[in-house]
Amino acid sequence: MYRGTVGNTTDFEVLTPLRKFADRDGENPLNKYSTEQERILRGARLAQYEQNVQVTIDRTLPDLGIEPQGQLVPPTFTHIIRLRVRNGGNEEFAALVKNDLVPGLKKEDVKLLLVRRTALGGVGDYFFATGMEKWAEMDNPQSLSKAMGPEAYKKMEDKLNSLVTLREDTIWRYQPDLSYYPGATTTSSR
Repeated sequence: MYRGTVGNTTDFEVLTPLRKFADRDGENPLNKYSTEQERILRGARLAQYEQNVQVTIDRTLPDLGIEPQGQLVPPTFTHIIRLRVRNGGNEEFAALVKNDLVPGLKKEDVKLLLVRRTALGGVGDYFFATGMEKWAEMDNPQSLSKAMGPEAYKKMEDKLNSLVTLREDTIWRYQPDLSYYPGATTTSSR
């Protein structure tokens, strides 16, 4: 579970991994461990606080990202960039990310870039996520232009500007007390 810290600070995002759509068949795991009365009370309590609930199913796109080495541990903060690509531009966008952006980020020694795309329940936006432990990490931004070379960077930036119709940046804070993250052992204070 993540809570917005830049953007809408009253937003929460709950991420639940699925290996396949069939994982949604059957009973909700929450229902297996609670009585009907508990579910009714929980639903009534949530209704007091929820203004809007939206469910989407996103597909991860590992070939457009940078996979971490070893066990993925949730960082304290996650910077998410949401991009909407113009109609008909998805193949060109994916090629640009894979062939230009990711190699440039690897030269900058970026260790993690998770990419997902909304498949159901949204408009097909792309979400790029990187993690950080402290805000201070944003004081010295990496220079993609320097890593790629100014000419190659400008060319990539121009292509992106012609393909992307919306960009939204948000920062989310991991909520360990509200989360279950198998195998995660973090020692940072949150």
